[in-house]
Amino acid sequence: MTVVGVIVRAEADRFEEVCARFEALDGVQMLPLEEPSCVGLVLIADTVKQAHRLLREQIETTPGVLTAWPVQVNLDPVIQDQVIQDPEAAPTTAAQVH
Repeated sequence: MTVVGVIVRAEADRFEEVCARFEALDGVQMLPLEEPSCVGLVLIADTVKQAHRLLREQIETTPGVLTAWPVQVNLDPVIQDQVIQDPEAAPTTAAQVH
């Protein structure tokens, strides 16, 4: 399992619409933030690739989203072990995750 924390900033006049779209997505939990027009998201997916696809294809492309910053990633222990054992094999760019 992969869990990614994301901070999203949206257009102020579309913030409620953006949040409604996020609430309808599978694998997305919303967290309130004090910053106006910002919301925290927790993305939960089976793999890093799926989490990345969710971020790129559904979060970032939501009408009204200005930017989405991934701020933390927690990987399945098996994936973490593979990265620790062979750091050279770990994806280091979004393109390598595809």
